[in-house]
Amino acid sequence: MKARLAAIGLWFAVYAGVVILLITDYHSDRTRYIEQQLSHVADQIESIVVDFGAFAEFSIASLVETTPAVEVISAAGDASEAERNRLRTELYRQVVDQYRRMVRFGFRQVHFHLPDTTSFLRMHRPERYGDRLGAVRSTVRRANEESRPVRGFEEGRIFNGFRFVFPLRDDGRHVGTVEASFSMAAVVETLARIERARFAFVMERSVVESTVFEDELDNYAPVGFSDELYIDRSVYPDPELVDLLTMHAAEIAESIVDGESFAFFTDRRELVRFHSIQNIDDRHVAYMIAVAPDETHNDQLSQLLLFLAIVTIALVIVQVLTWLVLRDREVLIRMAGTDQLTGIMNRHSFSEEITRELERVRRHEAPLSLMIADVDHFKAFNDMYGHNAGDQVLRDTAGEIQGMIRSGDLFARWGGEEFILAFPDVSIEGAWRAAEKIRQDVTHVSVSIGLSEARADDSLERLVGRADEALYRAKAEGRNRTVRESTREQEE
Repeated sequence: MKARLAAIGLWFAVYAGVVILLITDYHSDRTRYIEQQLSHVADQIESIVVDFGAFAEFSIASLVETTPAVEVISAAGDASEAERNRLRTELYRQVVDQYRRMVRFGFRQVHFHLPDTTSFLRMHRPERYGDRLGAVRSTVRRANEESRPVRGFEEGRIFNGFRFVFPLRDDGRHVGTVEASFSMAAVVETLARIERARFAFVMERSVVESTVFEDELDNYAPVGFSDELYIDRSVYPDPELVDLLTMHAAEIAESIVDGESFAFFTDRRELVRFHSIQNIDDRHVAYMIAVAPDETHNDQLSQLLLFLAIVTIALVIVQVLTWLVLRDREVLIRMAGTDQLTGIMNRHSFSEEITRELERVRRHEAPLSLMIADVDHFKAFNDMYGHNAGDQVLRDTAGEIQGMIRSGDLFARWGGEEFILAFPDVSIEGAWRAAEKIRQDVTHVSVSIGLSEARADDSLERLVGRADEALYRAKAEGRNRTVRESTREQEE
């Protein structure tokens, strides 16, 4: 039984290890796939931004070359406020037609700035000018301080977008900057043409509220799936997508804390990707959300469940086979050590067990007593009633003695009508009392008993020999009695 339990424990340990490995692989594959999908979105956005940047550079170069923009900005730097207003009106008149053509191609803003980052002319809001942008617009500040092109995503005082800011020079002198930006609606429109997905764009609420003019906050709207995000109305998704995201509000709220990209699968077999967008200062400020049908998670989960089912079935089969093999082995071992007539230990098995007990006697000087019991007149009984009746007497006698001894005592059929019984940790006095109880309580037959007590240098042969001698004396003295070994006082 111990071997079977050990085998069960071993196979369950192997099973648990395989299950853990399969689940770990499943999560690793799932994580790797999500990372690939997030990277795919990032690569697509970066590619779009690069293309927009090249288009912006071409468009601004054309605008500057075909209008007196540089001369106007250069003159505005030292001009009075009244003169600046005149120059602003003139620049707007010169640029407006080309600006409108640019808007049709996805541009959201064209914005001129003076060298100190003062807004000179917003083509999208010409009535708003004169505010310093350096504190809230890193792109404008860097482009003016370093007199070099700067690009990046950034929230503005009115709109957000991917911004491309170019320095303006007049005879080699830095006189200001001009900015072209694309709306996220243009980015989403381009993404939607190359990927089968639904998109939304959301900004960090704190960024919007700290940057946008108060009367321009209507460009944004709260979202039902997070109190920390605002949605850009120009990229407002369909209501079904908003409802889907709202259903996962708790998961989203937990994931946006770190400001990193993340993704999750829905029970509608869709993959929701939140791609983190950072501004030019490498600070997370927004998310591009992409939701697309995706069977990968279900396929991976189905594969995991299939493997788990196969492993479980294999475990059951192996466990059953192991149980049967070990059960048969235990039966064979038990049969090899069991007397087939009485069901108790046989001589061989007893000899192995008592040898170990004698070793314990030698090591620890523990007492051990031995009893040999012989059924009286058994041959005559056999001759009178037959061997079948004799066999039944032996079985009944063995059963009665078995019921009168301790679980730790060693009891065996020694041969013929003789039984042998070892009492570990019992002196010969205690063994004599136990032997007498056995002799008196055995029914149907009488038994003669010989006792011996183990000595430190005893072998099994010497111990059994002394008990056998005592048994011989018991029979010689009239049978149905208990006799100790000859070296001790004989008691009946």
